Parts: sequence; C-alpha cells; structure tokens
Amino acid sequence: MSDADPLDRRIGDAVRTARRDRHLTTRQLAGLAGISQPTLSNIENGRVRAGVATLYQIAEALGVPPGRFLSDGAGRHDGHDETSGGVRLRALPAPAAAQLEAYEITVPAGHSEERAFQHAGEDLIVILAGRGELALGERTLAVREGDVLWLDATSPHRFAAAATEALRAQVVTARGRGKRPGSGLTDN
Repeated sequence: MSDADPLDRRIGDAVRTARRDRHLTTRQLAGLAGISQPTLSNIENGRVRAGVATLYQIAEALGVPPGRFLSDGAGRHDGHDETSGGVRLRALPAPAAAQLEAYEITVPAGHSEERAFQHAGEDLIVILAGRGELALGERTLAVREGDVLWLDATSPHRFAAAATEALRAQVVTARGRGKRPGSGLTDN
C-alpha cells in the first residue's frame, strides 16, 4: 500500500496518462521538460509533489495546460500550493477545462523567486500588496500595490520583493497563444 498523498497520486496519474497519450517514454518527456528521468518517475508514481514550475515544464513539453494535472475527474481542479526559498506559489482552483489559469504568489521581504517562469501565452498581473520588482527578460520594472501589468509570457519573468516589504501578486495566464506582433508589456 502506498503512503502517497491522494493529490500527488492524481497528479502523477494525469502526467503518466498525458505522456502515454503522446507515446513518449519517461526519458523522452524528462528531456523535453528539462527535468531528470528519476524526478519524472517519482512524480508519476506519486512519491513526490511536483512544484508549480515543474508542472509548467511538463505541461509545456506535452502541449497541455498545467491545470489538466490537477483535475479531480469531475471537471474541477484543486489548488496547488508550494513554498520554496520562502516564496509561496499557489495555483487557484478552477474548472479543468478553463481557458485561464490563476496563481497567487507571495514573496517575503528581501527575497526573490529562485528561477524565472517562461511559457506560452500571456499573463495579466495584479500587484495585491507590497512592492518590489518584476524582472522581464533584460528589463527590470518597479512594481507596487495596485499596479496592473500585461506581458507576453514567452519572456522570462520573476518577482523580487523590496528589502523591507513583502510582495503579493495574482497572475492570470491565458495559455497556448503564440507571440503576436507588437506584443510586450503594458502597465497602468
């Protein structure tokens, strides 16, 4: 009998099903996703909880939305919460067939995301509280509570909080769109 968490087993089963639907081996998918084959095997077997960034990488490699891995079989998906280096990233619950994905990120004062996100689609970002910076490709933008930004998510992006103030943001992602002429970043 497995001690795996039911959510971890469900995520693993969904990843395995999507991989098999595309006739890929674990080694092939791991290579496409930029993760190790043992890590992918552990995810598929429910032995480890895949982080949101890892789910994004796997989903990108398979050409499916990350929300597909969180589906409960009844057309909904559970939220998924992870903390790494003090930064909290939470996938917000939504229908499995939703065209949008929503995330909430909390970066403690003086911290930054360990790595940048980069994926197909567009992100709409609302700074809910605090202040800090958004690194977007080669640019760095100052952000504060109330700012609203749109960006082409194919550019690497990550947050850093101010030294004395945490940063909390909501990110809504419209996936699967290619880069459009004139796309970039706007802020209000």
